[in-house]
Amino acid sequence: MCWGAYCANFGVSLNFDKPTAAVKKARRDKAGCTKPNRCNDGGGNNPDPTSRSCDEYPFASTSNADDVQQCNRCVPVREQSSQGGTISSFTQHTLNNNPGGFTVSFGNPDAAGVQYCEANTDCLNDGNQFCGNDLCPDGHQSKKLLKRHLYMLESGMPILSPKELQPGQEVRRVLKRSQAEMTLRGRGAGDPWELVGDTVKHRVDRL
Repeated sequence: MCWGAYCANFGVSLNFDKPTAAVKKARRDKAGCTKPNRCNDGGGNNPDPTSRSCDEYPFASTSNADDVQQCNRCVPVREQSSQGGTISSFTQHTLNNNPGGFTVSFGNPDAAGVQYCEANTDCLNDGNQFCGNDLCPDGHQSKKLLKRHLYMLESGMPILSPKELQPGQEVRRVLKRSQAEMTLRGRGAGDPWELVGDTVKHRVDRL
């Protein structure tokens, strides 16, 4: 998502417009993510078609997808499923399934394996960023140097936001539950990711 948000300059202010299934499919078609796609065709992009899923940005559930040529990336199937479940939970329980806007922020932006989220990293395509069915060109460095702020949440998680946040401001973040916690909650071996509330504690630095 950081590539689309920052390198492609699509931004992080999104609008959930409660699209029909047909509209969502059309958006996924345009993004290059309708099955079969490059991530699950068993070809050179991914010899194991069961291990990767096509993740588009902006999301098919947002009207922003109509305004640009979305980018897509092959990601682990479980991560894609969890992300989709999180977005669905947010729109249903926070927006009450009504159209509305929201802002995406990125937690733990400097964690190992995370690309394109920090201001001091480049926008060179690693070969897995596609615009529709074509490889995206490298992003311009000038597009990466947007004003962004690093904040600490009360939970101890750092998040990166292009918009200024205020101490005490409520946010929603994704929490990974342990198997023991899931068992206690009666969730068995299901999806360990859960959307929970948190609060901004203070700003850490400007990137």
